[in-house]
Amino acid sequence: MKRIYTYIMLAAGLLMSSCQEYFIDSQPELPPTLYIDALDEYTVVAASPSRIVFNISSNTPWKIETDSQWCIPEPAMSASSSLVAEIVITPEDNETEYSRTATLTVTADEIGIVKTIKVLQNKMKEQILLVLADDPAENTITAGDGTQGESLVNINSNKPWMISSTDLPEWLKVSKEGEGQIKVNVTANNTLSERNALIKLTAQGTEETAEFTFKIVQPSPIIVADGAKLSVDAMTGYTKVEFTKGEMFRTAYTIAKGRTVIELDDMKMSSIYNLGFNFTAASGANYKLHMEGDNTYWYRCAGGFSWVAPIKKKYTLDEVNAIRKLEFVVENDTASPGKLMISIYINDVLYGTQTGRTDIFATGDPGCHFIFEAGNDPTPGDYCVFKSITYLTE
Repeated sequence: MKRIYTYIMLAAGLLMSSCQEYFIDSQPELPPTLYIDALDEYTVVAASPSRIVFNISSNTPWKIETDSQWCIPEPAMSASSSLVAEIVITPEDNETEYSRTATLTVTADEIGIVKTIKVLQNKMKEQILLVLADDPAENTITAGDGTQGESLVNINSNKPWMISSTDLPEWLKVSKEGEGQIKVNVTANNTLSERNALIKLTAQGTEETAEFTFKIVQPSPIIVADGAKLSVDAMTGYTKVEFTKGEMFRTAYTIAKGRTVIELDDMKMSSIYNLGFNFTAASGANYKLHMEGDNTYWYRCAGGFSWVAPIKKKYTLDEVNAIRKLEFVVENDTASPGKLMISIYINDVLYGTQTGRTDIFATGDPGCHFIFEAGNDPTPGDYCVFKSITYLTE
């Protein structure tokens, strides 16, 4: 009985040993695999390109190689502690004017090349520089002081450029002076207000065209007195001057020999008070026309021009309000060498001439300012509308 039991136990042991060996031998090793969810191709912009993100899962070590330093993956190989990773590619900016391509190759141990990824990056958009080199406030250039003049405007550009404005006003001429300057010529500002114009430039690149606009401002040629009431008509550019006591405005420039023409669009003088067209120099020399409706008008020279009896005439209010043009002419007196003769015309009719006047300009006086003024108590609401004040030198 004992012997039978021993045989049974031995047989069971052999059977168990045989089963265990069969189980181990039947478990095969997993083949090396790698899964990647990246696209075959990506396209990114030149400036501040977006990141490219994809995932790799693998049961075998892997690495990513790139042929372009501007397109580096992170991480570039599997970590020893993990075979699953998120891959991030942050392309650098393309600062060139050419597109470019990077090729990334993913390989795994015992597999070889698993995937090739291309990253296409657009070229940088062509950069065109076209600005005023002197950087004035709000791209505005001031041309002179209201008188005729010439000035230069500096231009900074990295491309060939041209002046493309086609509708410039008559008072302004501009021309290109080489690749870095514009010559600006302005006629004298005969209005009483500031005037301006827009200048458009165009630069031509290889593929792109750029435009740049700046403003040229010619200042008002007059200085407005405190308390004066001047308003400019937006349609005509004419200036309405409401009569107030004392000086209302004066020219910023000075007037010497030559012709000063004052054109009016309208005049309203409803009572007798003094209205003066006064040309006064710093030395005190002056000549002036005083107007008093329904009373005596008188024209005189005084101060450094040497005093002289005024030329007097009478005008009615209707005749005053019909005045549209005043002309003051200062010229050499041919009958008295070294002296001046000063004439006044009203509506193209000679009012009078003062001869033998001292030539203050020959002794260095820079000239007279034209001053428009009213005497005491002008009637509220009375006014005149100036079209232009034009000073023509000899």
